[in-house]
Amino acid sequence: MDKIKQALNQHDDKVDQGLDKAGEAAKGRFAGHDEQIDQGVDRLQGMTGEGDTTETLGGGDADDNKNTETDARRD
Repeated sequence: MDKIKQALNQHDDKVDQGLDKAGEAAKGRFAGHDEQIDQGVDRLQGMTGEGDTTETLGGGDADDNKNTETDARRD
């Protein structure tokens, strides 16, 4: 289990990208649950490595933009 955690932490950016893709796929399959899916993705991204490392439109620190990214998905 420690090796898995270490691998997730070393490749946090790839994990976050994968979670984003999985979230988009889930939205296609479970229409009407976008907000819950976004919340789940955000929580998972926060649990891995350095937190959410995905790029946002606002620039700056990824943690500072987490709510902005979630809000942008809702629009």
